[in-house]
Amino acid sequence: MQNISNRKISGYQKSADLFLYAKTKNEEVLRQLCTSLDGLDNEEVGRRFKQFGPNHVTTNEKSSWLEVLWRAFCNPFNYLITMLAIVSYLTDDYRAAILMAIMVVLSVFLTFFQELKASRASEKLSEMVQSKTTVLRGGQKEEIALSMLVPGDVVQLSIGDMVPADLRIISEKYLSVSQSALTGESFPVEKDSELSEEESKNLPDIKNICFMGTSIVSGAAQGVVLFT
Repeated sequence: MQNISNRKISGYQKSADLFLYAKTKNEEVLRQLCTSLDGLDNEEVGRRFKQFGPNHVTTNEKSSWLEVLWRAFCNPFNYLITMLAIVSYLTDDYRAAILMAIMVVLSVFLTFFQELKASRASEKLSEMVQSKTTVLRGGQKEEIALSMLVPGDVVQLSIGDMVPADLRIISEKYLSVSQSALTGESFPVEKDSELSEEESKNLPDIKNICFMGTSIVSGAAQGVVLFT
């Protein structure tokens, strides 16, 4: 496993490290992440945030209005009407050509403005809804935005919480997690803090690791953030 100072790794290496963390004692995991049961102090959080960046999934860049306009035109109906308009123009049926051109223009602009409006509404909703999680920092509980988590943070989870990052479970009580977002399975799976001795080949089967995007169905847990 790589030191906290140089943990920008590939997906393959990350998977391998998760298997190793599952077989490592809690105390050793905390030592490797340079943290403790009291969590990180604010100075160290700031340093790691600069190094690793915000804890969110990278999304595609926003499309320009020209790209949105082009997508609004690109559908079979517009292709067909445009071809008919060209044929009508070439056969001197100018009235039909003009009418069909107007139909295409109206169709494109209606689709364009609807998509633009939906995109802006989605952006505003994303700004309004910001999930939070409970962390220990310097021994004190704090509620922070998920995007502010860093590797080494100690997180507390309870029923209904979304798992904010890939975690190694340190302690738990009757913990069950829904992993349907990862595996498609509708039934929750039991998780615990016991040292993993199984030779599992599937990451979701690891009992002492919780994965980002899953949710707590029952019980409570405390875990340390492995990767953001």
